[in-house]
Amino acid sequence: MRLYSNKFNNYSSMLFGTAVVAAIIVTLPTSTYAANSQEVAQIAKKTTVQINNEGTTSPGGSGVIIAKEGNTYTVLTANHVVCDALDRPGEIVCSSDITYSVRTSIGKDYPVKDIKVLQKSKNDADLAVVTFEATEDYPVATLGNSDQAEIAADIFVAGFPAVFGTSGAARDFAFTKGLVVSRASSAINGYSLIYDARTVTGNSGGPVFDVAGRLVAIHGLADTSTQSKSETGNLIPQKSGFNAGIPINTFLAMRSQISSSSSIKQDNTPTGVNPSIRLSDPQSARDFYARGLTKVAQQNYQGAIEDYNKAIHIDPNYAEVYIGRGVSYELLNNYEQAIEDYNQAIRIDPNYAEVYFLRGHSYSKLYSRLDNDEQAIKDYNQAIRIDPNYAKAYLLRGQSYYMLENNQEALANYQKAAQLYQQQGNIELYQLVLDIIKDLPLQDNQGL
Repeated sequence: MRLYSNKFNNYSSMLFGTAVVAAIIVTLPTSTYAANSQEVAQIAKKTTVQINNEGTTSPGGSGVIIAKEGNTYTVLTANHVVCDALDRPGEIVCSSDITYSVRTSIGKDYPVKDIKVLQKSKNDADLAVVTFEATEDYPVATLGNSDQAEIAADIFVAGFPAVFGTSGAARDFAFTKGLVVSRASSAINGYSLIYDARTVTGNSGGPVFDVAGRLVAIHGLADTSTQSKSETGNLIPQKSGFNAGIPINTFLAMRSQISSSSSIKQDNTPTGVNPSIRLSDPQSARDFYARGLTKVAQQNYQGAIEDYNKAIHIDPNYAEVYIGRGVSYELLNNYEQAIEDYNQAIRIDPNYAEVYFLRGHSYSKLYSRLDNDEQAIKDYNQAIRIDPNYAKAYLLRGQSYYMLENNQEALANYQKAAQLYQQQGNIELYQLVLDIIKDLPLQDNQGL
């Protein structure tokens, strides 16, 4: 069987595993901690915005209002949401012919006035701030202390995912709860806060809140992955179930790049919650799930499975636990058991794109039946139906077509994956897929 490009070897290191603001003056109210997730959701809904690219095919991104000065609002987002991030040696180059707009919580659109790129090189934190002008009064998010987002702490991710074919202004607000899994010691583009919250394309640039409703990170890195070997012996991506955000303290450390940065205030008040207790003395299904997640991050997959078993014993309808246990079985090369867990997760929640992706990957790893890659393709089809911008699903669907020696379909899927990675500002993976395309034995395989 023909080999893929060796550039697949760089995949996990890329993932774990995209005018000037004149002044920013933030007046933070006295903190009133949210009593429950519904209150955090209301804070998130009022402060989270869409960021849309006018006249392009991009699905758009998200952001959060962090400041107001007169009629000028400042939004913090991921740089790849408002910048093509085209790489020249050592620098980030943003297109000047794309018009961006901000859609607020009341459904009103405003043109972006200025963009301040904080990511100066491809190794810097993937952050930017944009401004828009409005006479309406919009709430401003309170900045928290991301150092308090400890392992096993609850967090909430808000944004506007592009699911079921929606894009741009047609996207709806979404709010998901997650758990901090780990803190990366060597983060790619600043994405060091790792969590399990459900996100898809369109969430990039959106806020991550703590239990007090304070902004602790900017989301932007999905499909955090490990590596596994394909039948050919080359390394391919395998989803771990984790996503990542840039801690808000990283942004605060960069505020010298912004005029009047000394006026930005941060609420450092402790939340009063000790997440380490759920690791040392788990009681609920969520506690055991949290401890299982942290064990996966530590590569203790068997230990994670034991905790997931206890969580399922308490709550047999906890879809995320089946997903977590399935991933752990995959990482132990037990693909049959992983498929059984993904089947259970799909039974509980049939609209979770990543579960179909994961099940498809497990099918593609089973070599005992001829139809495994065909079954994998069916699952990738379903994942793409739910999330049409799921670049990795196109990439691995291309791999399955390649294994079935259908090079034309493989090429079409690789091309789509490359296009999506380019739109999402992931130039490294865009180049990786181009290299894969070059390895296909076709006369005309450039076609992008």
